[in-house]
Formats: sequence, structure tokens, C-alpha cells
Amino acid sequence: MNSLRRGLHPLNTAPLFRCFNRLIGTENRCRVLCADFIRARPGDHILDAGCGVADILDYLPEGVSYAGFDSHLPYIEYNRRRFKGRGTFLCEDISTGSCQEARSWDLFLGIGILHHLDDEKALSLLQRAKSALKPGGRFVSADGCFAGTQSVMARMVLKCDRGKFVRRQTEYEALARRVFSDVLSTVLEGTLRIPHTLLVMECAA
Repeated sequence: MNSLRRGLHPLNTAPLFRCFNRLIGTENRCRVLCADFIRARPGDHILDAGCGVADILDYLPEGVSYAGFDSHLPYIEYNRRRFKGRGTFLCEDISTGSCQEARSWDLFLGIGILHHLDDEKALSLLQRAKSALKPGGRFVSADGCFAGTQSVMARMVLKCDRGKFVRRQTEYEALARRVFSDVLSTVLEGTLRIPHTLLVMECAA
């Protein structure tokens, strides 16, 4: 999850957001994403867009070079205190961030970000990811997804999400394929303690 929706929402406070994540079981989701989809190796350069409170960093292998950016300064300040030099954290907008140097990154993560973006902004992020990746690099996203087989409760949870652009699998794929030639998507259930349907995409040029 990320911090794109601002205002007085309690989850915009970093400690409360972390407590909420632990309550719904995002530790398990992070383990699954890192083991089965991100598959980072020591020495990889990883850029995390809309990093939020950067929980994913706890599950990445030692020896990676991690940079997370988010436009919500309280999250960035919290991460700098929490991780104490394990990563670089920048307060930047996804559309104008200077940290997205071309051809510099092995992995570009968008964990819980596309469902906060309309199609135009989502395409902009995907294009920036493609430009930022080294040859052979991958963009990995994970977002709530509407699916015909999901439970009523899972659908209700998604409708209550702060992100207003939760899509169907085919809609996420269509956006990704406008930028990346190789798109592999996987629908996951049961990664949280609450009913939820997650779509993970691995994209390569």
C-alpha cells in the first residue's frame, strides 16, 4: 500500500499505517512477493515507487541497494529513522522524481500504487519504470483486483480501499502492455488476514 491519497486519513500517520499493516497481515504478503515475484539478489539496485512505510525492505535480501520515494514527507522521515541507512529515502512525486535515472535499476517496484492512479498517471509511471530499468530489469506491481471468482467480502474490501482505481485483471494488463512487451500477471487470494484479491504483474521490455 502507498500514500498517494492525502488529507486527514489516519493511515497517513506512519506508526498507525504500520500498525494497520501488521493487523491485516502484510508480513505474509511481503514474504510472498519477495520470494515468488520480486526475487531480488544481493547487489541488485531496487527502486520502490510510492514506498509508503517501506515494509518490503525488511524482506529483501542483504546486499541490495534500495531507494524508496514517496510524496508524503512523514513517511519518508519515519523510514529514515526506522531503517537508519539501510536504504535511501526521498520525498518526491512519482511523476517528477529525479531519482529515476535512466537504465540504472534492476528492479522497479510499484507495490500498491497503480490502483491509486488513473490511466494517464498509471501509464506515466509505467513509462518511467521502463526508462529507469537496466536491460533485463523488471517492473513488479501488486494491487487489489476485481475478479469474477472473488468473494463478496473481498469485493467489499476493495470498494473501501483508499485507491479509487481498482481494476480488473485485464484492465491492469492492458495498461502494462501499452508500455512493456512482456507482461506476466498472477491473481492471488489469501495473502492477508482479511478477504482480498491481489494481482501481481511482472513486466519486462
